[in-house]
Amino acid sequence: MPPEVDVDCPRDDDALLASLERADPYLLLDPSWRIVRVNESTERATGRTRAELVGRILWEAWPEMRVEPSAYVRELERCMRERLPVRFEEHFRPTSMWTEVTATPTPSGGLFATFRDVTPRKRAEARARAAEEEVAQRERELERVLALSPDLVVEIGRDALLLRGNPACAKLLGRSVEELVGHPCTEHVHPDDRELMRAQVERALAGAPSPVRFVVRVLGREPGDLRWVSFDASADPGADRLVAVGQDVTAERGRSELEQQLIGIVSHDLRNPLSAIDLAVHALLRRGDLDPRTRAVVLRIQSAVGRGIALIRDLLDFTSARRPGGIPIAPQPLDLHAVVAAAVQELVSAWPGREVRVTSAGDAVGSWDPARIEQLVQNLVSNALKYGDPERPVEVRTLGGARWVRIEVWNAGAPIDPALLPHVFEPLRRAARTGDVGGVRGVGLGLYIVDHIARAHGGTVDVVSAEQAGTTFVVRLPREPPAPPEGEGGDASDGDAV
Repeated sequence: MPPEVDVDCPRDDDALLASLERADPYLLLDPSWRIVRVNESTERATGRTRAELVGRILWEAWPEMRVEPSAYVRELERCMRERLPVRFEEHFRPTSMWTEVTATPTPSGGLFATFRDVTPRKRAEARARAAEEEVAQRERELERVLALSPDLVVEIGRDALLLRGNPACAKLLGRSVEELVGHPCTEHVHPDDRELMRAQVERALAGAPSPVRFVVRVLGREPGDLRWVSFDASADPGADRLVAVGQDVTAERGRSELEQQLIGIVSHDLRNPLSAIDLAVHALLRRGDLDPRTRAVVLRIQSAVGRGIALIRDLLDFTSARRPGGIPIAPQPLDLHAVVAAAVQELVSAWPGREVRVTSAGDAVGSWDPARIEQLVQNLVSNALKYGDPERPVEVRTLGGARWVRIEVWNAGAPIDPALLPHVFEPLRRAARTGDVGGVRGVGLGLYIVDHIARAHGGTVDVVSAEQAGTTFVVRLPREPPAPPEGEGGDASDGDAV
């Protein structure tokens, strides 16, 4: 039984308090702030018994309340003084608990205060505030990064609507970020490029597996202010917005176009005199009155002219490959087995003493450009003859599958340097292996052109190279060149076991 306390506590209060014994913790205080009664919940919450609390002044039981005045002091005193109910939340230090306090004046002049533990909620709110602050901090950091970035960074929604842009974007367009946000970004794109940009934005939002890259002309504020901008755009699957990073490539594009024009001009201007020399050499060789010494000189001239013509052809193809649309092709029905065999037979005459074996299997009828296929094969076989073991034959295989055909060119000898292997199809790359034994010295464009011829047909080319297995280039071509979306190649994985 709780100790008897000599206080004026009406019987009605006793009945009410008895019903609250296991409710929220409470304190019943008399007008002098003496604790008159507590319940079991108060004992559990404070870790003190009734004997330790009942009969003591509130501030004596918990002097911490007055050391640092808090809502307990302020609000409870207001309730006692003004006889008005109060409700507040406060951290109760003695028990490290957040409490929601409701205090009501009692008829006897004291007050009745209940305490509800709201620590879980307050901690959840604190975590939410911390998370919000962390997000806000990251947002501020992102804004600083965007402000410092020399690249254009934009967030684009459906219908190419600009949702966000950084200062670099605003500077390029000659407008403030506020002027740009909320309007379609196509408003600032050259009219001829707007449909391209809308299509690429929708393609990225549709879940393209890799960043979508496209180049458009962007209009500045001033008339005639036109810039070429290359964008890389990416979006999460199912998202309704994407992020795109753009770079001003106007200067680079101008240099590239100039380089291509120069290459084209030089190549065309060189090809005409070389062709004339080649015709003259052929005319001389058809004469039957050349002495052996003169004939040998003419043959050396013919070989040099051939190298020059081959180099010009590579330079022209390099120029074409770098332009929109890539290397042009003129497909027609043909048997790939026959085209490959003829290309090899024509080539081997320039490699006396070397053996090239040609084998074929399966149906290889389809639609390809015969001149380009011949060029592809001769580039690969020349590469194998130059870098392969001269004591071992080069092997060329053509194999027909259900929807695809394969051309394989294999040679024995030193493998391709593993560091170079990922870059063999890049322009101006030459393997440092056995030199240019017996062949035409190149400038590192042969495999680059092979790759682009394969792409133009919707196919692929790959290479594997190892010490014991040798080096094998594998070209896979569909029977019918596809019509892929702009800038895209076909998928060469159909499961044919060829």
